[in-house]
Amino acid sequence: MLSPSADLVAIGVLGLALLVAIGTVLTPVAERLRIPPSLVLVVLGFVAFEIEYLTPTVSFEIGGETFNDIVQFILLPTLIFAAAREISTRHFLREIVPILSLAVVSFVVSMLVVGGVLQSLSTELTVLSALLFGALISATDPVAVVATFKRLGVAPRLSTLVQGESVTNDGIAIVMYTIIGVALAQGTNLSASDAFFEFLEVFFGGAAIGIGLGLVASVALSRLDTLSASAFTLAIAYGAYALAELVGFSGVIATLNAGLILGATAATVQAPKLRAALDSQWNALDFVANAVLFILMGIEVDWKLLYDYWEGILVAIGVVYLSRLIGVAPVLTVVCRVFRLPPVGWREQTVLVWGGLRGGVAVALALSIQPGIPGRDLIIALTFGVVLATLSINATTIPFLIRKLGLLL
Repeated sequence: MLSPSADLVAIGVLGLALLVAIGTVLTPVAERLRIPPSLVLVVLGFVAFEIEYLTPTVSFEIGGETFNDIVQFILLPTLIFAAAREISTRHFLREIVPILSLAVVSFVVSMLVVGGVLQSLSTELTVLSALLFGALISATDPVAVVATFKRLGVAPRLSTLVQGESVTNDGIAIVMYTIIGVALAQGTNLSASDAFFEFLEVFFGGAAIGIGLGLVASVALSRLDTLSASAFTLAIAYGAYALAELVGFSGVIATLNAGLILGATAATVQAPKLRAALDSQWNALDFVANAVLFILMGIEVDWKLLYDYWEGILVAIGVVYLSRLIGVAPVLTVVCRVFRLPPVGWREQTVLVWGGLRGGVAVALALSIQPGIPGRDLIIALTFGVVLATLSINATTIPFLIRKLGLLL
């Protein structure tokens, strides 16, 4: 017999396992119906929330900080590492300038535009709390878009830009969110120079840890059997993340770089059988992590907040769309001209703008905002609204847009 608290945990785990199983079955159905699986999983989470509401003995409730910890320390290492392994390192390095332009410059533009506009329109938000929302909502989620790319078949460059931007700017969003959040919690002012130098330290510190562990792992993998190598890559993904976070650097950037290094060295240090086994393992882990993430999003959405702040949500959706347009097209055009790179055409730019979905990272960061921060409920409501809008509007129409623009291979 389990204790009462253990019973509740067992019920929660059983319920989540059941939801993941249902989501797994519904995913191919959703793909045939041209519905983003991520949206179906969010709806599943919402259904679970309603069951919890009607059945008090069943509880899926997760506190904001707990939800954030689950996303950052359990789900993100898997999602980031799996995405990094899938990116062609050759293509990533070839497109490193436009990727970093999107992940850094476009991110900053989005953060400033969203934060500035909403702070000027709302009395609930201070300058720093508005920038906090701008930072967390500027983290893009490529899951639905990349799945569409794979199904339809698009040029590798476009896929690399979308994946490269997302996995990089997730880390940048978390870093900026943390810097601004600390200033808010301590009630101190935040100068642009202090934020800039702190960002450089956290970003490049995480990169150094990830590259170092990735190089060590690539040597070790050449001497391990399949089972040991599978366990070792899992240890590297989580170890890089945790080590970087413990010393004050970016765990996302550390895991990203470790994954990129292992992906780059795979062809030379890993036997074909091992590469196939690792691909299967990380594809499965990536699927489960994404399923859990979107289901938890549906469970955590506070629909009452959406109703209370519906006008602000509509404004936020419009501003986020506008900031994405401002932050992508001009930046890519200027960067490609200055660095004499092959231009990113207007059709590709259109897909990049429309494919800038928001997802679980934004929700996790919003829910982890400490009570007492000015405009906390408003920020959470705006985040829920924008995420749901991009999943239901952008993700469902991106296949039509790709076909209409003639971007199929």
